[in-house]
Amino acid sequence: MISIYTTCYLINQNKFPFIDSLKNYSDFLGEDGEIIVGTTQEGIADGTLDILNQYIEENGLKKVKIVVSYSIKFSNNRFDGQIKDFALQNTQHPIKIQMDMDEIFPISMKNRWIEHCDRLSKTDYVYALFVPSLDLYGSEKTIRSNHNLGNKWRIHKEGLRRGVWKGAELSNGLFDTSKSDSSELVDGNFNLVKT
Repeated sequence: MISIYTTCYLINQNKFPFIDSLKNYSDFLGEDGEIIVGTTQEGIADGTLDILNQYIEENGLKKVKIVVSYSIKFSNNRFDGQIKDFALQNTQHPIKIQMDMDEIFPISMKNRWIEHCDRLSKTDYVYALFVPSLDLYGSEKTIRSNHNLGNKWRIHKEGLRRGVWKGAELSNGLFDTSKSDSSELVDGNFNLVKT
């Protein structure tokens, strides 16, 4: 069983096209798994929660669960990692897949994803898998010109966190943004995980 986790906030204010992503995640999972959508109290101020709940109810997406943090603030420079970790910590299945709400799965590749999830679940040495990612911009046929094919921490086992890895921490409580985006996949001691 797989947990897909993502984040979503201010979708009404920002006119964010969340429907395509949630439908894609649901199609990817089929009858199995769960989709956890993390948001914040500030992130639902524009009616985001009502919009999400209405879409979920109208489309019978029983596998989608919305979780709201009342302590994570937009003003925190670790916001991205904190909200992703909040969603992650609310998942229940042993294999996790992190997706941003502006990303989708290539459904034609589903069997390969499932094979990799299965292999990961059977190894004791590796905790996570990088998955190549195309950054599209403007349309589904246009690759963003300033980005190459990148690898993202997509698939991983349970017992991990999202946050700033300890090698990026600064003595003043901030972190080095050239070494971290605040959402690395880390263990309980904030070490990067074997990937």
